Amino acid sequence: DTFHTPGFKLHCKILMHLFSLVKNDQVIKAPLWDVAAKGPTAYPNNAAFVQEFVCSLLASSFPNMTPVQTQSAVAGMMAIEDKRAFKHHMRDFLVQVCAIVATSNWASVKHETTLCLAGSATTVIIRPNTS
Repeated sequence: DTFHTPGFKLHCKILMHLFSLVKNDQVIKAPLWDVAAKGPTAYPNNAAFVQEFVCSLLASSFPNMTPVQTQSAVAGMMAIEDKRAFKHHMRDFLVQVCAIVATSNWASVKHETTLCLAGSATTVIIRPNTS
């Protein structure tokens, strides 16, 4: 069971905390997007920007996922406030990604996922090999 790798709970906790900070407009008051390029009213708040940014990031990392799957996963990440429920949501997301990527170069993705979940010193972006 690769979901019990050290660091998964901590990564979920950190990610959940980052989403909660972005949802609270009192914590981060300045826009997180490039105001010069998009203007100050491009997004209603930082949470909307982050949600769109994370959807875009996941869509580019997992092109086999549909936009609805990506948006649903990110909406859940943004909405869930219970640590246990968030961790389960992330597990479900990873299982879904594994099922979708099964037709791709799975060995490469599995290795990168394991590195990511194990909390390696380097940042790993999970990206299926589409060649």
